[in-house]
Amino acid sequence: ISSNNKFDPPPNAIYRTTTHDSNGPYYSIIAKTVWGRIPGKSNLRSAWYGYNGKEYQTTDFDWIVQTNRERIQDVRDVLI
Repeated sequence: ISSNNKFDPPPNAIYRTTTHDSNGPYYSIIAKTVWGRIPGKSNLRSAWYGYNGKEYQTTDFDWIVQTNRERIQDVRDVLI
């Protein structure tokens, strides 16, 4: 689901983790980059992805969401 440049995850967004540094919770995303679509993470303020050993911020990404209770959408399906 497109983020529309907002950091408000949909209710069925895939929850990734909470950290103990007050920056979480984090959700799984697919960043739309100059290198293609790359998995990453987002909290309620920013989104990041890693590429070639560096971390980049982005506002152009899709939320990875659970489409039903039986199966979580595979990241590889989203990257095609």
